[in-house]
Amino acid sequence: MKKILSSSLILATMAVAFTGCLKDKGFDNHTYGINDPDLQPPGVGFPLALNEKNTVGLDAGITTNQVINNVVWVNLEGGSPAKSDVHVTLVINTHNAALTGLMDLYNALHGTNILDAVGFYNVALTLTIPAGATGGNIPINVPSTVAMDPNNTYGIGLTITGVDGGYRIASNLKDLLVEITVKNKYDGVYSIQSGFVQRYTGPGAPVCCDGLTGPLGAQNPDVLLYTAGSNRVQIANSASAIGFTWSPGSGVGGLDALFMDVDPATNNTTEFSTGANTTLGNFAGFPNPFVPPGTGPFGPPAANKYDPASKTFHVAFRWNPTSTLREYDVVFKYKKPRP
Repeated sequence: MKKILSSSLILATMAVAFTGCLKDKGFDNHTYGINDPDLQPPGVGFPLALNEKNTVGLDAGITTNQVINNVVWVNLEGGSPAKSDVHVTLVINTHNAALTGLMDLYNALHGTNILDAVGFYNVALTLTIPAGATGGNIPINVPSTVAMDPNNTYGIGLTITGVDGGYRIASNLKDLLVEITVKNKYDGVYSIQSGFVQRYTGPGAPVCCDGLTGPLGAQNPDVLLYTAGSNRVQIANSASAIGFTWSPGSGVGGLDALFMDVDPATNNTTEFSTGANTTLGNFAGFPNPFVPPGTGPFGPPAANKYDPASKTFHVAFRWNPTSTLREYDVVFKYKKPRP
């Protein structure tokens, strides 16, 4: 079983869940929670209801159960732990025919197209907060992401409808919208390790010293790989949406809609474009590799290959083969998760 933990969400949850008393500035100004716990019954609510939506990411194409924790967290907002067990009841409030579900309302307000995650998850609709505790977590289980489209996002709306023990429901903390995205294992931010890009005025006529042809490396922007399928990514970078840059780091004009497929059995890669340069395709790399044999992640450099041990790609592709040929041979390595 895989547990999915979002650090930003956990920090937000813990900051509210374990601070105890809610008599802070936002509370005193009636921004959230029960207005006066000294005169009114203590309340319950979702701390993360303060966010319009709460986004978590799952791995795409996985048949192993993935668990989303510490997002559907229910707080006791009376400033003290429960004296006895407290039972909380929830309902699914994602989508309905009247389009008044939490996901419906969010889509209408923001012009988005979050889809109902019905059929992809299961979540308990009751929670027991034990005596001595100040809150509790309800996990969301996603048994498989195989049928979830990485191009879509999915929503789960939950509303607190009941609580016992003399508690009341905080009206502005009773609704929670969770958005789920799916990412494959290649998704992320990658840094350029080395490479070379060559421009040509025509087949067999390389350009020399034009300020764009030359070595690739740390001067080039990070590469962003966006999930586009279980084993497919779209390539972009932090400077533009075109994927890679010329030697000094400036954008490659016309190289758009750049994708890469990874064969999970062989780790071989295939690069292609669905944009203006549909002539783009793999080549074997330059005859004198820029990664000296034995020093790169693949030993003697093998172009169009992924190394799962180091999370490194070595790809070589060319486009415009019969006119102004361009050739790109580059090594890029995983750096961090993509925002």
